[in-house]
Amino acid sequence: MNTDAFTTAEAVHGIEAVVEMARRTLRDRIAVNSCIAYCRVILELLRFTGIEAKPYACKLIVTDHTLNKAYAVGCTDEEMSTAQEIIPVKGTGAGWRGHLILIAEGDILIDPTFEAASRALYGEDEDDPAGYMVIALPETPGQFFDATICGKLDNGAEIEIRYIGTGDETWLESEAWNDEALPVFANALNTAVTELAHAMRATQ
Repeated sequence: MNTDAFTTAEAVHGIEAVVEMARRTLRDRIAVNSCIAYCRVILELLRFTGIEAKPYACKLIVTDHTLNKAYAVGCTDEEMSTAQEIIPVKGTGAGWRGHLILIAEGDILIDPTFEAASRALYGEDEDDPAGYMVIALPETPGQFFDATICGKLDNGAEIEIRYIGTGDETWLESEAWNDEALPVFANALNTAVTELAHAMRATQ
């Protein structure tokens, strides 16, 4: 997919389609809070379609000011939300004290495992959790970026999402990132993504 001729909105739409396709397949295989594994697969898929993306390690704070609750990953006390109730992260395995996202085309933030925060805030039984985020940032972020996004979820909740870049690269040594099965899995999905890209070009 050549995104040179795309507007930002079209690029976001194309990336959303790739992320949705990957998540539908990954959900039955990988826990929704495995940000490293999801990013590894989606990074490969985006590259197959010609979209440049880069992993960014960050801290994450998601606050619902109405409920006065927050979900936080890897944050210091000074960075924590003012919410009275802070929900601890439930990791898998040894875990990594951080959150991994992707930045595509220089300024499009992709958080493929936002569902973990949504379910933590609103319950495991939520019928339609916010599964992922694909958001165009106002500028290309640096390694230690600090981005705050305010919006409303499909469930009507008004939330504040803060991503704080850390520059941490220890995730590169993680078992999830080095799982040789993930690139193979991404390659198996490539045919479907390629067909999607052809269909998108046909509508331009």
